[in-house]
Amino acid sequence: VLGTLEAWVVEIPPIKQPMRFGNMAYRSWHERLCAEAPELIATVVPDAMRGAVVELTPYLTESFGNATRIDYGTGHETNFMTWL
Repeated sequence: VLGTLEAWVVEIPPIKQPMRFGNMAYRSWHERLCAEAPELIATVVPDAMRGAVVELTPYLTESFGNATRIDYGTGHETNFMTWL
């Protein structure tokens, strides 16, 4: 899963722009995360627990920051630890 997310960073490079906080390309990366998260999670969840994918998806998508504010904080880290 993490290898896939890292590959997306290469596929969706930062936009050259003057901006004090964050990069607008992050929004495209996060949009892709939200769209593909259930499929990614399904690759690591045992077949007998496939129903958990719907419960785990918000934890993964909230693990990598807020696409509206383009920020990241300890709440996001907590989501990631919960997802693990």
